[in-house]
Amino acid sequence: MRFLLAVPFLVGGVVLAEENFNVESWGDVWSSIKESTTCGSCEAALSLARRVSKSNDQALTRVLQRLCKASKAQDDDVCDGVIEREAPIIAAALRKISVGSRASKALCTTLMGVCGYPDVEEWNVPMPARQSPSRRPKSSGEPSIQIVHFSDIHIDPHYETGANTECRKPICCRPYTLTDEPGYSSSPAGPFGDHKCDSPVSLEKSMYDAINRVAPNASFAMFTGDIVDHAIWDTTTASNDNNIDKAYFSMNQTLGKLPIYGTVGNHEASPVNAFPINAPGRKAPPVYGLLSDEWRHWIGPEAAAQTAAMGAYSVKHGNKLRVISLNTNIYYRLNFWTYYDMNDKDPNHQIGWLVQQLDEAERAGENVYIIGHMPPGEKDALKDASNYLDQIFNRYSSTIAAMFFGHTHLDHFEISYSDYEARTADNARVMSYIAPSLTPTAGMPSFRVYDVDPVTFAVRDATTYIADMSHPDYQSAGPVWTKLYSAKEAYGKALQPPVTDPQAELTPSFWHDVTTAMEKDENLFDAYMSRKSRGWKPAICRDGCKDEEICQLRAGRSQDNCFKPRMGFHLDRRRLSEQRGEHDECGSTVTPEVSDSASSASSSSSPLNHSNHNNGSSHSKTPAVAASSPPQPPTATADHPPPLSTLQSSSPPPLNSPARSPEPEMAPKAQKSNKADAEGPTHGKIYSISGPVVVAEDMIGVAMYELVRVGHENLVGEVIRISADKATIQVYEETAGVKVGDPVTRTGKPLSVELGPGLLNGIYDGIQRPLEEIAKVAKSIYIPRGISIPALDRSKKWQFTPTKTVGDHIAGGDVWGHVFENSFISTHKILFPPRARGTITKIASKGEYTVEDKILEVEFDGNKTQYPMMQSWPVRVPRPSTEKLSASQPFVVGQRVLDALFPSVQGGTVAIPGAFGCGKTVISQSVSKFSNSDVIVYVGCGERGNEMAEVLKDFPELTIDVQGRKEPIMKRTTLIANTSNMPVAAREASIYTGITVAEYFRDQGLDVAMMADSSSRWAEALREISGRLGEMPADQGFPAYLSAKLASFYERAGRVQTLGSPERNGSVSIVGAVSPPGGDFSDPVTSSTLSIVQVFWGLDKKLAQRKHFPSINTSLSYSKYTTILDKYYEKEYPEFPRLRDRVKQLLSDSEELDQVVQLVGKSALSDPDKITLDLAGLIKEDFLQQNGYSDYDQFCPIWKTEWMMKLMVGFHDEAQKAIGQGQSWAKVREATSELQAKLRQLKFELPTDGEEAVCKRYEAIQQQMTDKFASVMDE
Repeated sequence: MRFLLAVPFLVGGVVLAEENFNVESWGDVWSSIKESTTCGSCEAALSLARRVSKSNDQALTRVLQRLCKASKAQDDDVCDGVIEREAPIIAAALRKISVGSRASKALCTTLMGVCGYPDVEEWNVPMPARQSPSRRPKSSGEPSIQIVHFSDIHIDPHYETGANTECRKPICCRPYTLTDEPGYSSSPAGPFGDHKCDSPVSLEKSMYDAINRVAPNASFAMFTGDIVDHAIWDTTTASNDNNIDKAYFSMNQTLGKLPIYGTVGNHEASPVNAFPINAPGRKAPPVYGLLSDEWRHWIGPEAAAQTAAMGAYSVKHGNKLRVISLNTNIYYRLNFWTYYDMNDKDPNHQIGWLVQQLDEAERAGENVYIIGHMPPGEKDALKDASNYLDQIFNRYSSTIAAMFFGHTHLDHFEISYSDYEARTADNARVMSYIAPSLTPTAGMPSFRVYDVDPVTFAVRDATTYIADMSHPDYQSAGPVWTKLYSAKEAYGKALQPPVTDPQAELTPSFWHDVTTAMEKDENLFDAYMSRKSRGWKPAICRDGCKDEEICQLRAGRSQDNCFKPRMGFHLDRRRLSEQRGEHDECGSTVTPEVSDSASSASSSSSPLNHSNHNNGSSHSKTPAVAASSPPQPPTATADHPPPLSTLQSSSPPPLNSPARSPEPEMAPKAQKSNKADAEGPTHGKIYSISGPVVVAEDMIGVAMYELVRVGHENLVGEVIRISADKATIQVYEETAGVKVGDPVTRTGKPLSVELGPGLLNGIYDGIQRPLEEIAKVAKSIYIPRGISIPALDRSKKWQFTPTKTVGDHIAGGDVWGHVFENSFISTHKILFPPRARGTITKIASKGEYTVEDKILEVEFDGNKTQYPMMQSWPVRVPRPSTEKLSASQPFVVGQRVLDALFPSVQGGTVAIPGAFGCGKTVISQSVSKFSNSDVIVYVGCGERGNEMAEVLKDFPELTIDVQGRKEPIMKRTTLIANTSNMPVAAREASIYTGITVAEYFRDQGLDVAMMADSSSRWAEALREISGRLGEMPADQGFPAYLSAKLASFYERAGRVQTLGSPERNGSVSIVGAVSPPGGDFSDPVTSSTLSIVQVFWGLDKKLAQRKHFPSINTSLSYSKYTTILDKYYEKEYPEFPRLRDRVKQLLSDSEELDQVVQLVGKSALSDPDKITLDLAGLIKEDFLQQNGYSDYDQFCPIWKTEWMMKLMVGFHDEAQKAIGQGQSWAKVREATSELQAKLRQLKFELPTDGEEAVCKRYEAIQQQMTDKFASVMDE
């Protein structure tokens, strides 16, 4: 549908001579269309479009279809299907539009962000004088009744369990092609839905069952529309009618006698969004008649007749409530019929009808609920109509108890005001509740239940229920519907005064006060943003984004929602506001492919984005990882030979072939496989050299990021730019002695790493060459140039146990065996490579094999392929997963200041910026030693040689306790060492090598922590390479794409459900050290990093100089995971969140008091302030400070941290009580001196004594404190 937004421009200057354009010409036209950015060019295109539309509809259809295909945004069938359905409506509208009119300017603004939306055409809606008080009635005091609200169910009748979730279409989980069918997909859909797909019937029925359980006595339900799926290129009136009929049959069957008041969704029409405006000779759409029949037994014959005529109705529920269902689709900017006659102020006479219904309700003393599909304050709503409706809502605000909408798929609300120039709680008039969707494309499946006053029908509370798709048992056991939040519980306590009375109404004023509290409290606002998507990929929204979000909440009419169209070619609404997590309501996008000529060191061709919501917020900069063609099965090639005829499936020996590494598993690409020996010469030659940057010529056919060998010594290089027959190569080894004319050998493969048993306890350089093996071979401490030693030991044999048998189907990520890795990580799962699949024809029996022995044979589509235990993966391609999950478990590092005040999560991102000598490396190493992760990947990226030498020396000697035994830390660690004296280009390789190794262990179902020390050195390498490439420098000479590079790296962190079976969840946490010059956090690397990561552990040089370690500046540091972890702490350590907040408050208060002391001295402070200052000092010295080299304090478990906070905060509170009863601080301090000494000694308790023993000692101190203060206050 997004393609249709471009209709006038896609016509442009080609409509008059469409037959003269060949395929290449259409691509050129497409490019010129995207570059049209003026109002004049837009309106000129409209003029041409009008001319061709006057000829006939088919001419316009053919042009649009050709241009859609030229854009390469969607498959041909999607282009043809959507345009065939919509083009006649477009043509009709274009024939009526006059260039320069309000309609043409509105259309140009919608499409291109030019011209500007025309001002609202003023119209005072005719309404009778007010007959009732101007305020809503007070609460009746009666017990609440319940009302259910669900929306946007989008049922897909063609959803198939096992179908591909990573397809090319706007929605997936359908068997579009053979590779999308169940049994052939490496990303199979579960039986209860997927975030990339619309709702299966099983999910729909699960929600109805949950409604029956949660609200068995509900008075009625409201369904605010959208039943039909998003396959808008493939719908017909018949298919839509069938789907609508089935959905209402299911509601009737499952929800029993519960009355359901429905609205018309924009997807119910065929074609989508097409709701004609009444005009002579134009009939109401057939869907109105269908819905009239479906609703008749709930709304009665009179309201059913209204529905058949206009898609809206009014019906009484009992004697006190009237429900008015509006057809908001006739005010929708993507309903192209609305541009047919924008001078009609009351299309279909619905506004006049609404006034009549509300006036009747007012005169009868009834309360009114207004329901509709699209919220009138959204930017999708036409401004004129929204203005006129808002006048009505204000006039009848004392009659309207609340309004209810859907459409956005998100959990939010809107407030209507009587004065939008000065929006206050006093002039907030009407409340709109916008329900989240059942379809999971924008979050967890959801529905709402309202607690309502049975007399006034005021909403007292709104509770959202969700099915958590991230739960490991979701697909196997089915959805479990749980309460996400209650509006009153979530927001009522944040107000002043708090609103907690169960019978208090959630008035428009209440909701305005909530938005005011959000402005002041970022945690409250962040919690709201998380609830919008029901905890799925919560967006980070700050500054202008936050202002716009709150403005939208305060926008009951669309002209006041602060949305400003951006200049440019807008075909996808998500691109306009993805930072706020908004869904793409129709799915189809037009995202043209990037040509090879656009490739550079900072960019590669962008494949077609799947229009699911994997794209993260613009703040988190999630890269799109999608294929422009379906993944292909592995086939026998020159580099991947067919199985040997001598293989025997029953014999114990491995299915051996001559020693060779398996072909790297490549991400699927649109282009053909780049096999140099089959398609062109294998060698080019060096054209020029500039340090680590080499330009080679005669490189026709080479691919971006292809691995090449440079010079006679076969130096490792990677292609980073292609221009004609020349390729620019980043060389990862010293280029001294390399000459112009030397050969450059192509490999046809990307730079990859080897993955399999033996990675742990390994030490590698930046391109995964084993340093210990190199030292043995070279007999030197230096790495010889061009040396090539496999990363994994080819001679060691591993005890393999198969978990699959002959005849089993196998897909990417499946576990087909395991080996014993070591006593720390006992089970190393053998994974089938992603994007491969087939049926097992042979598998080796239990026995000992090397990592390169071929012990598995798989057949797919008649081709047989053999696999060893090892696999390889391109370092620049993130390893795929089934789904990204929300993080909920703490990333414990054993440092009190970090675990208590600034925690991270398993799968989180952390930055540690600080000047030289502040302890970045010490913290990184401490995290490596003591974190609760299963595996550590430590990358020393460009760090000083002596620091890396210390790491390489210390790590093999370190041990940790594992179930009472000492285990070397290296058994869970992989070290990647790239020192500052190594070639700068290798720094980038080391980062990508590290994250790829981390993802591999994540795919094992393990929690992995990756330490990157330091990303500043990587950025410096980017700066040097960028300079040698002659790219335009940005701030301080860094490349303009620095932020994008950092974001793409940090985005590979996260907790995921891995590919394959059995189902596994794993995570990668990234802790990146940053070294800003002079500790200046405004440095481009630091500022770019902080805009991406969620946790900031800022180091303070002054603290470091005072030998205060960890030298964390508590004023600057922060964590955005605090709220997320509160659920964990409330369950495991209930007092932890309260104590943490108290400690933070004491530290904050002490900073202000320190400033006072500096001015007037400590004696000027009151006794309560002196207590705060002294206790904060004790916390800083004896809680925040930690001795990393002592047995008692090098690691502090959470339970010890909690007890220390409890005793220190408890002492502060008891001292304040004593002061409140007339004691002086001097006296109390003297009387409790022994107690204070014990507080300073809390950290000396050995965690190895056990939690029970240590906690008993702490409990004794707590009792002593109670007794001591009791005696002090008795004196």
